[in-house]
Amino acid sequence: MTPIEFYRTIYIGDRWCKEVMIDGVAREIKLKIDLISRVRGAQWDYYADEDLPDGFIVLENVDRFEFSPQGLIPNDWIDFISVSEVAEEGCYKFDFSLGACTSETAAPTEVTLTVFAKKLCLADATGHKIRI
Repeated sequence: MTPIEFYRTIYIGDRWCKEVMIDGVAREIKLKIDLISRVRGAQWDYYADEDLPDGFIVLENVDRFEFSPQGLIPNDWIDFISVSEVAEEGCYKFDFSLGACTSETAAPTEVTLTVFAKKLCLADATGHKIRI
């Protein structure tokens, strides 16, 4: 299953990003989400049998990434914007919209996280990876 196909099986609507972890040695970026659900059909239908509380979206074999704007720490909503193949680089471009709230402002600010990586998987709260 390609990362594009796999991403279509993930539901994170109305969920929030608790942590962004960057592992330079493993070349991974992990996004800890309060609850990740799986889509097992054309769209999410409140299916909860495979829910991952405090689960992770794991981007593997990361080539590069960027936050825009820089300097804000994501701690609010998360949305998958898109996943697309970057053929000449042999990897995929993942775009996320993340909310960042600070004590100085009541309104959240949107932070875009763009990651170029080769693989996508999920992990449960203990770190056990799920690839299907």
